[in-house]
Amino acid sequence: MPQLGGCNIPASAAAYSLNVTVVPPAPLGYLTIWPTGEAQPITSLLNSPDGRTKADAAIVPAGSSGAVSVYVSDTTNVILDIDGYFAPPGSQTLQFYPLAPCRVMDTRNSSMPQGLGRRLCKLS
Repeated sequence: MPQLGGCNIPASAAAYSLNVTVVPPAPLGYLTIWPTGEAQPITSLLNSPDGRTKADAAIVPAGSSGAVSVYVSDTTNVILDIDGYFAPPGSQTLQFYPLAPCRVMDTRNSSMPQGLGRRLCKLS
């Protein structure tokens, strides 16, 4: 089975177990995450009205080319860590495969273009 990036995520992954962290410089209205190619949800995964660093767990289906999309209402740094994925062990079910936590993206890396962050491991 082919592996993607350095996080040992197979191309067959149908969903990801992620830890999503925001490091805002000021209040953050909200962050939402969803499968790339689908409509952006109107619900928030997390917010930080007091501007503090916050984290939350999310299970997000893989979107187009296995990617996920993130939207934040205000300027913030976003960190995505993966700790597992769901993939089909057979023809009609999904099974959870745990991973050692692995950094997928960290926008605090200033050597990357603004807003893109550093991709340490591909989800797509």
